[in-house]
Amino acid sequence: MSISKALLLLLTFASSSRAEWNTTAVATIDGYINETRFGQSVAMTDNYAIVGAPFDGARKAYIFVISNGVWNTTAVATIDGYTSEDGFGIGISVSMTDNYAIVGAQYSSKAFIFAISNGVWSTTAVATIDGYTSETCFGVSVAMTDNYAIVGAAFPAPGTNKAFIFANTPQP
Repeated sequence: MSISKALLLLLTFASSSRAEWNTTAVATIDGYINETRFGQSVAMTDNYAIVGAPFDGARKAYIFVISNGVWNTTAVATIDGYTSEDGFGIGISVSMTDNYAIVGAQYSSKAFIFAISNGVWSTTAVATIDGYTSETCFGVSVAMTDNYAIVGAAFPAPGTNKAFIFANTPQP
């Protein structure tokens, strides 16, 4: 498929006597070509969807919100000061809840956590592990709830294949 814009199909469950999944929306980013790998990783809740684009020039994750049955881009998760060489989102593992999103950046050995406040998504924390370098693939996989995040490090070397769990500790 030759694409001049990246596509992601968003499906919803339609209740009937037999289960059917129907296409309800197509998430697109205009002006992007297939080299961005938009859609390489995806996650969603009932209200939001996050789509990774690991080969986008700035290595981004796009957050969509549903309103009145229509999905629209609400935010672009980027990290100030990071370039494509820093590997933000490479592998681009993503996960989210209605309150938080996490984006793995395996080549910078970090996982960036975003929070939504008053409809605006912003970076709230950066998960790292001392001694883990870009070669350890920390951030290659991520998952989260509102209370916990888990970040995988899957480098084929003794002692580096681990998953790290982080707790959300509210600040006073």
